[in-house]
Amino acid sequence: MYLVELKPGLEAIYTTLPDFVDAIRRGEIGSGSRIYHRTKSEWAPITVHPAFRRVTAEAEAARPASPLRNQWTFLPAAPPEDAPVAEPPVNGPPGSGGRPVATGRARRWRGVFGGLLGRRG
Repeated sequence: MYLVELKPGLEAIYTTLPDFVDAIRRGEIGSGSRIYHRTKSEWAPITVHPAFRRVTAEAEAARPASPLRNQWTFLPAAPPEDAPVAEPPVNGPPGSGGRPVATGRARRWRGVFGGLLGRRG
């Protein structure tokens, strides 16, 4: 007979080992559950019970292995060599050869910071 505390305040009794194992497989008994140890007269974590360990090890072995990561960076992978290459976007107006054209007076960094400080440069 197995007295199991499924969660605090909710207990269940399993009369046979197959019933106990089936409850583990169904997910009724999780790793946060506790089992009552009669000889010590205390509650023990369910994870120390050999039947729980065996069932969880079988479930872990039956789970398919996760595929290995093919990219170990945040940057995108390089495109394949046979992929078409996209043309870079044109920044300037037509006829400028793709170069941006300054509108108005171009300001240098000294002019920007000098304007902030009260001087023009």
